[in-house]
Parts: sequence; structure tokens; C-alpha cells
Amino acid sequence: EMYLKVSEKKQKTAVFILTVILLAVTVFCLFTKEDKITILYNLLYYTVFIALEEEFLIRGICVYWLKDENNYIRYLVPNILFAAMHLFSYASWGEITPVYVLSFITSQMLGLILTGCIFQYLKEKSGTIWIPVLVHAILDYMVVLSY
Repeated sequence: EMYLKVSEKKQKTAVFILTVILLAVTVFCLFTKEDKITILYNLLYYTVFIALEEEFLIRGICVYWLKDENNYIRYLVPNILFAAMHLFSYASWGEITPVYVLSFITSQMLGLILTGCIFQYLKEKSGTIWIPVLVHAILDYMVVLSY
């Protein structure tokens, strides 16, 4: 099982609250920002193509494959992969040099691993993958406030 259901009252409440937050940020930006298309595009991009995809791949498939491993392996392996996936995007799809990789490892990797572990903990404690998907989406989508 990959925690796809939202059946308990606490799960439904949390999903509802997180969805309201995501929609509230969107409505706020639609009223206060000029480029409405970019706001809506980013809502789709950060929720579906980033948060949903990364959470299902890492917290869904990878963790499922490691379900019989001890906690250290089950937490570290998928979340190191999660952090490494960001290597290219943090380089703005530019040249990946040994100096850049070293800089990424020393300045970004640990934070991304810890963030991934928090997302995984949210999934396991809530009993649904939708909580980390929505939290991830909200955190990434907040970039629209800076436009």
C-alpha cells in the first residue's frame, strides 16, 4: 500500500485545510498580481508536475520498495535521491561542474534530505500521501508571492 486513501476524519480535515491554503494563496495572487496566467500556470506546475510527481516517485514508489528495510535505509535512500533530483534544477539547467556539485552537496543537499524526511514522516504519521503532496505544493508554490 502506498497510502493513497483519504478516509479518516483527521486526514480529510488536513487535506481540506491544506487545499484551502493553496487556493487562498492563488486567489490572493490573482487579485494582487498582474500576470494571472503565470499564477495559474505555476499552480498547475508546482502542484501537479513538481509536488505530485516527486512525492509519488519518492515517498510512494521508492519507500514502498524499501518497506521491509530498517528505518535508516527507508528514510535515507529515498531522500538522498530526492535531494539529488534537485541538482539540475538548482543549477538552472546550466553546466554541472565538479565545483557546482561540491557546492550543492555542501550547501543544499542536507536541507533537501531533511525536508524529504519531514515529508516522509508526514506521510507515515498521517496515513496518506496527500498530506506531503499538499505541503510540498504549498512550499514550492509560495514562489508566486515574489512575482
